[in-house]
Amino acid sequence: MATPMSSHAVSMLTDKDADEWCQVQCTVCTGFEKVASEEAKEVLGVEKVRVGHGHIVIRLPVKNTSKVLTLNGVDNCAVLIHENLHFGFGSNEEGCMKQLQYLVENVDWRMGLKVWSQVYSFHLPISEKPVTYPVDFGSVIPASAIPLKPKQEKSNRNDYGKKKRRCKMEENENMNKGDKVGEELIECDVNIEEKADDESSAEVTAEVTEAKTTKKSKRPFDPTKPTFRVTCHRSGENHAFSSMIAAANFGGAIQTYFDWNVDMKDFNIEVILRIVNDSISVSIALTKESLHRRLITNFGPTTLRATTAYNMLRLCKIQDGDVVCDPMCGSGAIPIQASVCWPQTWNICGEIHHRAMEKIEGNINAVNEQRKEKMQPQLGIDVFKWDACHLPLASHSVDVFITDLPFGKRSGSKKNNWKLYPAVMYEMARVAKLNTGRACLLTQDKKCMFKVRFLLFA
Repeated sequence: MATPMSSHAVSMLTDKDADEWCQVQCTVCTGFEKVASEEAKEVLGVEKVRVGHGHIVIRLPVKNTSKVLTLNGVDNCAVLIHENLHFGFGSNEEGCMKQLQYLVENVDWRMGLKVWSQVYSFHLPISEKPVTYPVDFGSVIPASAIPLKPKQEKSNRNDYGKKKRRCKMEENENMNKGDKVGEELIECDVNIEEKADDESSAEVTAEVTEAKTTKKSKRPFDPTKPTFRVTCHRSGENHAFSSMIAAANFGGAIQTYFDWNVDMKDFNIEVILRIVNDSISVSIALTKESLHRRLITNFGPTTLRATTAYNMLRLCKIQDGDVVCDPMCGSGAIPIQASVCWPQTWNICGEIHHRAMEKIEGNINAVNEQRKEKMQPQLGIDVFKWDACHLPLASHSVDVFITDLPFGKRSGSKKNNWKLYPAVMYEMARVAKLNTGRACLLTQDKKCMFKVRFLLFA
């Protein structure tokens, strides 16, 4: 298994390698792309960062690749090894899958594996070229060969539950009709899968690649070769194929090309295939889990990503000596991130629910334990149990307010927001310092927020 290299490990780079540059694509919470690009320029010393929807692309020397993982505002990172903005997909599924199969030959695997080796290691050298170039990649995997499973996406989870319960009721009412109801249940699952794939940006791991290689080729595991999997992210309406089919065929072609081992869970290398309308890109992941998990251990139903918290803090231009307050801190992502990245600030936060208090104290203690092992100072955070509508703070005493307001979905309700938002905003206005006080608030309830803003500044 590939293991992350120590941050103190020195990569064996030649003079020629030291002059090589690569492109690393980092995913960012939508709306914070510009903030993340500014951090990349500041930390990595690069001049240009390409900004896209939900991601940034950083061009930097190969030898500095591991520094990207120190960025606080990005979630996942991958080295970009192929990009085609006008791929020209065919009008039928089989033709598109053939295109994806032969795309494997045009990918810059040498660069991808070189950058990957700056972050991970394998017990043997990984060849950047196949031992023998395949003459043909074999027949295309058709959609009928893929065992469909209901997608567990948030936007479709409720619909799927309702539809499955309805199918179960039909099954109970028709117990004497043999297997007909079972077939109807499968048809329901198929419809749900296709609807979710068409309406949203698909994010599907090619689990079927393993099944394909097991049933068709039955290749024995080769310990001298790394394990891999393919993940496909697809968005767009004019595709004649699903994300699962694309990942399966592309993954099958990679295995034919390199003879690597397929493993969906304990993988060394993750190849990411991203398809957006007519553009396509291939990259190799440099992170196996999102970087937002670096500081938070106790997650709640509404825990804010630490990466999003950092980007919100950057928007407020935090200065040394600032008093930073999160009046509805939840699990404590914002005050913890502020204390770690801006240690010369005084951070105060509070919650009204005792369960949230337990989570934030657990997260602070977990981070303090890590810092104790590294001989670093403890976090400077004061935690209070309070009502955000009646803060026990002196007027004009806080420099910065940053908080993740209840959206009215997982926490609270939109009806309650019409009372909560104005009360909280008035209280923050009272406590904030005159002239220099500032706030950054996150919410999806835009209608309520616009109304409150109108009332405050009317």
